[in-house]
Amino acid sequence: MSLSKLYPGHGDVIEDHVELISRRLVFHGERCAEITAILGEGAATAVDVAGRLWPAPIVRDQRTLTLWEVLDISTC
Repeated sequence: MSLSKLYPGHGDVIEDHVELISRRLVFHGERCAEITAILGEGAATAVDVAGRLWPAPIVRDQRTLTLWEVLDISTC
């Protein structure tokens, strides 16, 4: 879609959405690879995987966000 600016609900105005989407797709591909590698080492709970990806205070304070990030590997 040809857009010059996007105004998100929070954060800065986005002026190059194509580049932003490309970067985020790469990031999520890398995250999926990390999760896949962790699971390749053996069975693990979502909390175990989150604990390998983020420091304990983040997992503790942002549990829902970290668990959804781990559980949303269906996009891999």
